[in-house]
Amino acid sequence: MDITYRLAKFEDLEEAERVVQEAGNELRVRHGRKPWPAPPPIAFPKFCLGEDPDGLWVAEHRGIIVGFGFSWMTEKFWFLSQLFVSPKAQAKGIGQVLLSKTLMQAERNGATNRALITPAYNIASTGLYLNNGL
Repeated sequence: MDITYRLAKFEDLEEAERVVQEAGNELRVRHGRKPWPAPPPIAFPKFCLGEDPDGLWVAEHRGIIVGFGFSWMTEKFWFLSQLFVSPKAQAKGIGQVLLSKTLMQAERNGATNRALITPAYNIASTGLYLNNGL
């Protein structure tokens, strides 16, 4: 699978949040949870993109967004808000690349605290985060 990575643009956000919904729902349903009825709103990613675009990345395959990494900072605190890869594109290293790109924001800005939230049943992602010092 040929994947390209680039900083997100405003016009990417709705498609990126659909990837978040698709991947999140696949995980939720697999673990007996109800699916999200709609993609997450784009207001906060849009705000962050306007303030510090270095934390929002997309992965594309043939011009279609298949992954979205979204981090933000306040002072020296870095937070991974979203890291989702389309189920059809998972287990190909896309999440690792997106995480590495969002972590560059933390490094550039001297983050002294790094955080994220993920469900306990999200085993694959938990391993990814632990392997990256989170």
